[in-house]
Amino acid sequence: MDVLIQINVNLITGVLLAIVLSVGCSHLQHRCMISRLYIFSCLTVLLMLFLESLTCILPGMPSMWARPVLKAAYSLLFSAPPVVACCLFQLIKAFTSDKWTVGIKTSPIHFILPGLNCIFAMLSPFLRLTFIIGENGTCYRGPLFPLLMAVTYLYLLLGLFRIIRWKDRLLKKELRILIIICLMPILGSAIQILWGPLLTWGATACSMVLLYIYLQEKMIQTDSLTGAWTRGAFEHYLSQLLHQDSGEPFGMIYLDVDDFKSINDKFGHPAGDEALKTLVDVVKQVIRKTDTIARLGGDEFVILVQIDGKDDLDIITQKIQSTIDAYDWKGVTPYRISCSIGSGLFRKTSAGNVKSIINQVDCLMYACKRNKQIFNKSSLTE
Repeated sequence: MDVLIQINVNLITGVLLAIVLSVGCSHLQHRCMISRLYIFSCLTVLLMLFLESLTCILPGMPSMWARPVLKAAYSLLFSAPPVVACCLFQLIKAFTSDKWTVGIKTSPIHFILPGLNCIFAMLSPFLRLTFIIGENGTCYRGPLFPLLMAVTYLYLLLGLFRIIRWKDRLLKKELRILIIICLMPILGSAIQILWGPLLTWGATACSMVLLYIYLQEKMIQTDSLTGAWTRGAFEHYLSQLLHQDSGEPFGMIYLDVDDFKSINDKFGHPAGDEALKTLVDVVKQVIRKTDTIARLGGDEFVILVQIDGKDDLDIITQKIQSTIDAYDWKGVTPYRISCSIGSGLFRKTSAGNVKSIINQVDCLMYACKRNKQIFNKSSLTE
């Protein structure tokens, strides 16, 4: 009866994950490393659910092929946890990065420990390292089993640590779902080690389903062209900050590209798109990882910066302006990009209004733009 329950649990979670993966394959960008890692992780989890079901059926069977199949199945089952955990850590690292839409680069060094564990697991049928198969086909933990768990938990805990470290950059619902995604495999494997029910891969499959939901939500919150936040996501984030009601200061910087329409008219929309993407990359080089940039629409952007006072805000605003002015645009576009910038200091208080704050810095930006136009006209008359 226990075997039947285990197979049914694996079947249900496997079917659910397979459905999500089939939908995801038609929506995810296959050239993106994030998508590749996610798809690889899902396929690995599906294979492990199948192999785990096999290990529930094959022990004790008299067939001469049962034992070789068991050896292969257990070798893969004990190889996979650190690999999947490492992939999950890489995905979380990407999601908490300010350039996650560009994709991520995975260094081979990250897979050294999972690779060593794979070697030990593959040798275990012969050397009894990570696991030991008894005469009746029952599997027991080997002397190197703690290494497997240590490496697996290391990556999962590193992912959890990164989520907590960058919690200020995440919306509350993002924070909750990412923590659950990390905790489910940890809890599933802990229950399996302590009490025996095979929950590791079922729990991991549920994490993969949640991860797809999060990935879709993340894509909605991110401007597909520039990688900046969308207006809706930014306004929701700002509303969260205001409702903290801590009274702490924060800065808001409104940025608008000068004469962007003429750029589109003269050089075409692809050139204008390239200019906006480059502009966001330039700004991201100046602001800190705790700061946030959002595209409000067209060529208008807003930046929320964590500061201590007006002097800090003025320094960051001036640095953004000077960096844009000094940037070598010739290597990217056939024209120079200039921006009008307005900035204001606000406080985290529930009395604040999201739209009012954005409108205030918008007005300050337009004042800057008018001053530029007046200066340019006076320069021409002289």
